Formats: sequence, structure tokens, C-alpha cells
Amino acid sequence: MNAFAKKTADAIADISTSLEVWYQLRGLRSFIKAGIPAVSLAVVPVYGSMIAGCGEETPCDTSADCDLERYCSPEGVCVGSGYEGGDSDDMPIVFGRSSGDVSSRLMVTSVDGNAEREISTDQEAHITPSWSPDGRMIAFTNHFDGLYIIPSNGGTATRIVEVSDEIQQGLRSPTWCGDKILFEARDVSDRTFTIWKVNSDGSDLQTMFTPARFQQSFRDPSCSSRANFAYIFRDASVSANGDVYVASIDGGDPRIVPNTTGARGVYLSQDGSKMVVQINGSSLYVIDPDGSNRRQVTDIELDSLSGFSLSPNNQQLVLAGRTYAEIDGPRGIYRVDLATGETFRLTNSSAYENSPDWR
Repeated sequence: MNAFAKKTADAIADISTSLEVWYQLRGLRSFIKAGIPAVSLAVVPVYGSMIAGCGEETPCDTSADCDLERYCSPEGVCVGSGYEGGDSDDMPIVFGRSSGDVSSRLMVTSVDGNAEREISTDQEAHITPSWSPDGRMIAFTNHFDGLYIIPSNGGTATRIVEVSDEIQQGLRSPTWCGDKILFEARDVSDRTFTIWKVNSDGSDLQTMFTPARFQQSFRDPSCSSRANFAYIFRDASVSANGDVYVASIDGGDPRIVPNTTGARGVYLSQDGSKMVVQINGSSLYVIDPDGSNRRQVTDIELDSLSGFSLSPNNQQLVLAGRTYAEIDGPRGIYRVDLATGETFRLTNSSAYENSPDWR
């Protein structure tokens, strides 16, 4: 070991209880790891907490430089999963599950499908769940009741948006944009859909778009960490197809994404560099937000599709669907490797499963 590395390692050991000093030295971490045994760094227990998130900062250029459960932030470091809160850290995929007369429940599962648990037991009709950016909360909707949030380790759900004369029903597709939540809702009187925005404490509810006529709909919002979001716009008076648009978080500067005509669903990656679009049935495509580099996600043949999202590093896809081989069975949760096309079923349930979201 060279003298400088040894001196630095000794300094860390001497101040193992001082997180502040560790932060001052963390820029030398990669050099220290190369020159001293891993046990020398173990005296600083920073992993697995929100405070420790800084301790885990790995430099990155794209999300491919991060592991499956993290993504590359605008500041150029890997961020994402990791906080003090129990086993949710090991189960970063949330989805809805219902069976027969049992209302939909929120479930979480691991990326290999070997562990799962139910988050909530005291509410009904949980659908379209969405992780908060820090993983501590989950937003979900009830079509006829409102928008809720619930702690990711379970507990009592809090309704933050109620069904009203303005927001009548059809609430779905919540997505967190920092401490704000976007969602879609339907006006029963003219059957249009539009996108709403609300603070996570239920304050400052406002519509993002106003349909010019009843044939227009704004649907399926999906936020990135870069203060922009994707959505689908469809004008039935012009075309039966929808197109994906991208806009800023305030709804400004909307622009169409080429090569997305026929869109029925969209997911914008957490780092904003990729999106997955469902086009004309159950066909899924990965595409850049400027419309370039479109390619089909997988050759898996789906009879139906009911939600999908990307892993934080954009290398894996999780989806809810049913293959033609299982056409008489329920929809399940699948993980797809985007590089190889390898598909793995995460759940083994006879229930109807839908709307997976990967933290």
C-alpha cells in the first residue's frame, strides 16, 4: 500500500463515527478501494439510508453506469433505491393484484421474484401504484373514489384528491414529479380525459390541460427526474390514434415525439433519456424522447398488456401481461432484459396483476 492511501485509510478508521469527515474524503473512495482491503472501509456504515444516499454516489454518464435499482441523476451520480425502512429495499417493484371478489391490493416483489409481500390490507380497489422518488410513499388511485398515498411499509392510506364535480371518475396513472403528483381523470359528462397536478399533501390541485372539445383527451402522464413528463394526446375528431408528447412540469413547451403514432401507453425513464411506448395493441418499443432510435422491446407475444415501467438504469423492463401460451390464464408480472430479450416471470399467482412500477 502506498503511503498516501495508508494515511487516508488510517484517517477514516480514526474518525469512523464522523459522517461529515467521511463526506469530505469520499472523493478519494475509488482510490482507497484500489489500495486497501474492503474491511478498512467497513467502519463507515453509510449504506442503506437516505443520509447514506450521498455515501453511495457513484459517478455516471448514463443510467447504464448504475446498477438495476438506480439511475443517473442530472448531477451525474447514481441515485435511487436505498433508505431505512425494512425489506422494501429488496422488493423495488410494486404492482396491483386482484382475484375474484377480492379488491385489488398493492404488492411488492424482488427483481428475481423470490420474495413478495402485501403493502396494504385496510383499503379497497388499489390500482395503478407509483413510487415516490425517495421510495417512502406510494401513490395509487381508486376509479370512483380518489387519489391516495400510503407509506411503502404499509399503514393507513390518505386520500389527497376526492372525486368531485370537476374530477368525476376514472382516476388512474399517478406519477410523482418531485413532491407533486400528476394523474389522469375523466369527465363523465363528455367522456374526455385530462391530466391534473396536485402537491403530495393534497394542496394546489389544478388541471394541466383543458380539452378544446369533447373528442380530445390527455392521458397516461409519466414523469422523469428532470422536471419534464410524457403523456399521450388523442383528438378523436381527427384520428383514432394518439401520439406521445413531452412537456415541462408546468405543462409548457409541449412537443410531439415522432414515431409514436398509435400510442396507447407511455413510460418515461427516471433519467429522462428513454421512453417505452405501447403502440397498436401490445407492441412495445424503446425510443429516445426526440423520436430517434426506435426499436421493438421484445419478441414476447402478449395477448394483453396492463402496464409497464423501466428499471432505473434502463436495462430492464417490467410489465404486466398475458402471453398467448397462457391465454386462458390471468395476467402476470414479467421482467425483460432489453439487451438479450430474455423474459422471466416474477409472479406465480392465479390472480389478475397489473400496473407494475420499478423504483
